[in-house]
Amino acid sequence: MTDAPPTPAERLRLLLNWLVMAVDSRAHTGQLARPLVALIVHRLILMRQAIARAIDRMAAGKISPRKSGGPRPGRRAGTPNRFPTRPAWLIKLVPAAAAAASQLRHLFTDPEMAKLLAAAPASLARPLRSLCRMLDVEPPLPAPPRPARPIPPPKPAPARKPPGRPSRPRYVFGLRYPPPLPDPA
Repeated sequence: MTDAPPTPAERLRLLLNWLVMAVDSRAHTGQLARPLVALIVHRLILMRQAIARAIDRMAAGKISPRKSGGPRPGRRAGTPNRFPTRPAWLIKLVPAAAAAASQLRHLFTDPEMAKLLAAAPASLARPLRSLCRMLDVEPPLPAPPRPARPIPPPKPAPARKPPGRPSRPRYVFGLRYPPPLPDPA
């Protein structure tokens, strides 16, 4: 009896599980500090859960397209990102993660994965972009549109004072600068 090959969603879940084990093994060997490992593992687990939720919602047909690209009014911003934002930061900490990067690149070439990503809502695209940045993989997803910022008008140049007596003395190394001018009287 042969088992069916894993779906792209299952392969992605297995890849994230393997990454969690690779990061955790660096802590067991003393190559990474435990608090840092705990943060990275927590982030990977949250990614895995977010991806699984999005895929389950897509399978159940409960996805809705995003209505607006901007933040919703009345909603406060999330916590700031505590992780590095440079590409391949996880590979620099955990060299074994380079294998996961290779597997992710291969997974993105799968036609089934392409179909899944084409129908991907923002809830799937965001964790995948973050994972791609960690592993320095080019995400196959289009980048989210950035809101257009209005360009402020240039500020007028400040009016220059005519040379003459300074309005107040400055002190440089405890000495009055410029020295006081003699009274013409």
